[in-house]
Amino acid sequence: MSIKISDPTLQQLFGTIIRYTIPPYQRRYRWQQEAQWEPLWDDIRELAEQWLVDSAPLKDDPHFLGALVLRPLQNVAIEPQNREVIDGQQRLTTLQILLDAVQAVFKELADSHAGPLESLILNNEDYTKHDQDHRFKVWPSKYDQDAFRAVMDDHASSEEYGDSLITQAHDFFFDAVDSWIKAAASSDEQARLCEALFAVLTQHLQFVVIDVTGERIANTIFETLNARGTPLQAWDLVKNFMYERAGDAPDFEDWFEDHQLKFDEEWWQSETGSGRNRHSNADLYLNHFVVLRTHKEASSRTSNAVYRDFVAYAESVDSLEEKTIRAVGTDFSRIGEVYREIMDPSPDERHRRFLSNWRIQGHTVLTPVLLWLWSSDVPTEELNLAVRALDSYFGRRLICQGSSKDYRELSIGLLKELNDAGPRRAGNVTRGYVMERSNGVETLKWPTDEEVREVLVNRRLYGQLTVTRVQMVLEAIERQLRDDSGVAEQLTESFRTIEHVMPQKWPTHWARPRKGGTDETPMQRRERLVHSIGNLTLVTSRLNSKMRNGPWREKKKMLSNHGMMYLNSGLIEHDSQWNDDAITNRSHLLADVVTRVWPAPEKL
Repeated sequence: MSIKISDPTLQQLFGTIIRYTIPPYQRRYRWQQEAQWEPLWDDIRELAEQWLVDSAPLKDDPHFLGALVLRPLQNVAIEPQNREVIDGQQRLTTLQILLDAVQAVFKELADSHAGPLESLILNNEDYTKHDQDHRFKVWPSKYDQDAFRAVMDDHASSEEYGDSLITQAHDFFFDAVDSWIKAAASSDEQARLCEALFAVLTQHLQFVVIDVTGERIANTIFETLNARGTPLQAWDLVKNFMYERAGDAPDFEDWFEDHQLKFDEEWWQSETGSGRNRHSNADLYLNHFVVLRTHKEASSRTSNAVYRDFVAYAESVDSLEEKTIRAVGTDFSRIGEVYREIMDPSPDERHRRFLSNWRIQGHTVLTPVLLWLWSSDVPTEELNLAVRALDSYFGRRLICQGSSKDYRELSIGLLKELNDAGPRRAGNVTRGYVMERSNGVETLKWPTDEEVREVLVNRRLYGQLTVTRVQMVLEAIERQLRDDSGVAEQLTESFRTIEHVMPQKWPTHWARPRKGGTDETPMQRRERLVHSIGNLTLVTSRLNSKMRNGPWREKKKMLSNHGMMYLNSGLIEHDSQWNDDAITNRSHLLADVVTRVWPAPEKL
């Protein structure tokens, strides 16, 4: 093992026959305009403008671009010298894109610096006879190669690669350089700007390069430097770990591509959440996988903590000599396919409705349990029972507004029980464990039929639950009513707007409430009933905008003329005024339907 440090300019870094290879475990190109491209270009432009005034200070004080960690790779004589990029690939890739964009502008202007600049972008043709891609000084990881090849060959297709950050970076730098130079008043001034920019790019930008030998030290450095630039996510670190620890067999590269690189694909790298809580699907899955296999909640939500938990699990498995690190990686890949299916289920997924309800309710702590159920060869009857039990439990607690604070503990406990019992009894174990915890912990109570009815008849639903969750409940009722009637027709996507039959702004066309014998005032009772389930239905967005605050006779006519919703059939048949008593009666009817949608545990 050895470490060598140097401080080359871009001319020295790219001026030889060289190839900087981004290894497979590195993330895709991530730099973006506001955070990285604009600041980089602003710095370079200011240096060029300073060079025009007085270049002497720049010779003694070059502009520092950051650090690169490189490792030499073996190559044959007819190939460029090859060095693996351990850290700094975002900077290195960006600099190559920038140089190519500048060279394209120079070439368009017929500037003499275009030729010398090209030698910093492409290797001599003598070294590319066996592989045309060897002409590039930098070679990115798999998922960026096509876009990189296209932009560097001056024929990037905006239609094919327009979504690539590499294409967008090239477009940004080309436009920025082009507009800066062409803003000059004369061709002589434009030539001076080209000269200044060429001088700055080749002579006055500097890296600190750390050359290391030995794969283990190279990957250790990669981990410790991850806070610079765009921070590495947990999956980036795990990918590096797998590349380092599972790479002994001859077929390793094929295995790595099949089982690990797929997590760099667009779906896995797309982010969900908001603000600081935004995470890629790959990172979210990694957290759930650790819980699935360890039966312990992650020590922390940070990338480094999740990574450490994964490594601890993988190394504990490896130490048992029953599995290898590669086996852990294969298992991670297999369960990853299951995760993608439950998060983005196919149209023929038989539990698609349950998965939709689960995502709407946001119970992500249940994910490891679902991964276990979907990946453990659970018999169909047992899986159906487990799904019905979970759907009933969480559906009823949603309506009764039960606290979710103990769901994490419930999920971990259920996971342990399932793992101990095995797949053949998974459904009965799921129902039995949740019932047991429900009876023992008040905050985990499985609501009874009577408790569900009491909430739906006597409390407001709209405003207490999110609109999406109220829609979920109403759609579940509609489907149950269709099932009860033997109707096979599916609920269409267009019926997704909640309508208050008696409008929220009811005083315009609706009678004032009568006095009653309750503790509520008539107005308080009316406001509660307007938002209760008995006054809610589903309509199309177009019909909702037409109804608005209209009177009952007009609403009834529009409901009867615009498609058949079983939720609305009772409304259409209602001849008398739609008032507080009618709302209460309908609440009782729909509450009975809800207890069939999500049956009590003893009825499953």
